[in-house]
Amino acid sequence: MPLSCTPEPASAAPVTGAIDKCEVKFSHEMAVTRIWEAPRVTKPYTEEEWRTIEQLGHDVDADLAARDVRLTMGGEPTFVSIDDPDGEEWNTAALGTDKRRLAADLYHRLRKRYGAQGLVHFGQGKWYPGEQLPRWSLNCFWRADGEPIWRDESLIADESRPGNATGATAATFLSGVAERLGLDARHIFPAYEDALYFLWRERRLPANVDPFDSRLEDAQERERLVRVFSQGLKQVVGYALPVTRDAASRRWRSGSWFLRSEHCYLVPGESPIGYRLPLDSLPWAKAIDYPYVHPPDPTAPLPPLASHAEFRLQVAGRQSAAQTTSSESRAESTGSGRESSFDRAPSLFESASWINRSAMCAEPRNGILYIFVPPVESLEDYLEIVAAVEATAEEMRQPILLEGYEPPRDPRLINFRITPDPGVIEVNIHPSAGWDELVEHTTFLYEAARESRLATEKFMIDGRHTGTGGGNHFALGGATPNDSPLAAPLGFAAQPGELLAQPPFALIHVLGAIHRPHFASPAHRRGAQRFGERNRSRVPRDGAPHALGR
Repeated sequence: MPLSCTPEPASAAPVTGAIDKCEVKFSHEMAVTRIWEAPRVTKPYTEEEWRTIEQLGHDVDADLAARDVRLTMGGEPTFVSIDDPDGEEWNTAALGTDKRRLAADLYHRLRKRYGAQGLVHFGQGKWYPGEQLPRWSLNCFWRADGEPIWRDESLIADESRPGNATGATAATFLSGVAERLGLDARHIFPAYEDALYFLWRERRLPANVDPFDSRLEDAQERERLVRVFSQGLKQVVGYALPVTRDAASRRWRSGSWFLRSEHCYLVPGESPIGYRLPLDSLPWAKAIDYPYVHPPDPTAPLPPLASHAEFRLQVAGRQSAAQTTSSESRAESTGSGRESSFDRAPSLFESASWINRSAMCAEPRNGILYIFVPPVESLEDYLEIVAAVEATAEEMRQPILLEGYEPPRDPRLINFRITPDPGVIEVNIHPSAGWDELVEHTTFLYEAARESRLATEKFMIDGRHTGTGGGNHFALGGATPNDSPLAAPLGFAAQPGELLAQPPFALIHVLGAIHRPHFASPAHRRGAQRFGERNRSRVPRDGAPHALGR
């Protein structure tokens, strides 16, 4: 045992003294002090405070009406689960099984309140970078004039319950719709998954795995392979009926598609078959001949819609005519004249301008029959298709769900929609035109959300009360662009002093419109000028300034 320890021998000295026990105490202390907490609007108002708020809302309504400001306001409140606040789909993930279930429950509560005889449409929503598929969107449309769109609620399928629809059901259903639209059912064709693609995909799997347990990292690709190989590559996925409105005769027409393959093989994917039709395989047409579907002019005057009974009478009349005409005579009539010109195969390098490139589809999924609605140019066309679908469902007593393209944007139609966002459910509530309407919409929505086990609040780790996140914003505008005070041409011809006197949100809108890049082209400038001329017609003849500016 050494008696000393030193770097140099000259400085060595024996170790002397005693050894004491070394005692060291460690301590750590942390404190969080809340300096200031903003008041929460969730705190209940007193009766006096609420009366003051109500009076202010009515005063604002009276002021807007006196100045002919046709302002409407919509919102996008967001909700989270009461029972699973820590779940991934209620914090970070956009999609989840429980989220779709709770959204559907809230959807039907709102539908029964506002659109009990409206149109149920379960379509696709936003598609963000990095996501393989667009998100779902639960949409409800109803007519502003109070007329029904869909009468029988029992014919709206319930996704939470298994159905009994098959491929044969889909084919029969499309035949009934074709009859009511005055079309020949012989143009209906089956659609299959692309066998060559999935055989190629199977050959690329590792040799020591099975297609039913491929061990692929992509979960959606695994599910896709299992689904396709489970149902079989020869299994019919659904049926399609080419349909479009003829611009000249204003009649519905169909026709053969003349695909390169003998059968219709779908683009691989998970979306409804209406989104996966092989449109690139249709006969070639020049760009000038391509039948693009153009949206209607949002500023054009619109006549009142026909009643629900009139739409049903139209499709019933075509069905009666079809039933009294034999199939042989229909074949003869389609073999000559104008009809035959739409059902002929194009020659080599001939521009096939007559072939329509949109189709209605019927697809059974999990026993539920989904009807894919093709794009159309007018709301009247869309409602006529829905009337034919409803009449067919009534005759077959077959519940269905509509998907595919939504009705064209039209002020004669009101809608709300429920969509998923990261961590929340977002409700795009329909606009309110007055204070009382706004109060009713907000009150019922939040009560219905609570009954669906959805809440509007979260708590952070330190216990702080916070909002749900997501969209959670509101939008101001008008029932139509011509009615919107924010879309008036204020600022395009105003003097600088008048421009600076506007409210901040109006000034931002005007400056944004002036400096927006897509107004750079001559066509857009002419469109903006015409839009301004339409809105200037609303200014009183006495030269009084627009109500928004004062």
